[in-house]
Amino acid sequence: MIPNFLKTYALWILAAALATTLVLAGAQTVRLAGAKTEFAEYKAAVASLNGHREKQRAEDERISRKTEQLLVDEAEQARKEKNEAIQTGNARVAALNDRLRLERTARPVASSGQAATPVAAGASGTGAGLYLEDGLFLTGLAAEAWQVVVERDMCYRQYEGARKALIDYELSLEGEVK
Repeated sequence: MIPNFLKTYALWILAAALATTLVLAGAQTVRLAGAKTEFAEYKAAVASLNGHREKQRAEDERISRKTEQLLVDEAEQARKEKNEAIQTGNARVAALNDRLRLERTARPVASSGQAATPVAAGASGTGAGLYLEDGLFLTGLAAEAWQVVVERDMCYRQYEGARKALIDYELSLEGEVK
């Protein structure tokens, strides 16, 4: 038989082990509840961050589209102004050509032994004595040069508009980051 003090001692050891197990189980339950709370807070933070990112992306896209539309509008306006300037220039050239046809004479045909003179008699350095063909050629050449200048100015204007829009776009993005 087992002495009583050993039975009592065994019961105390068993009770201590049971108490320790219960304390550890309670601690794990508390830790598990804390972990669940932390996980819920983490999920809420991630959702909030994703919402902020989505709002930021939508705002960036809105700014991009606004900038793009501004550039398209400026390009269309520049094209319209270029076309108007070219039409005005072409009308001026047509009027000048009509005036030349009325006021200038055609170059005389050279005789067999005689060369035609490049300018009319009494001509000066102003072009006042040019023959009709020469005047028409020069007005056509001037019209082409005018068109090149107008198109160049349109390109400069579009470049400067795009450069300014890009700077404004970058500044708006930097303003959102701050």
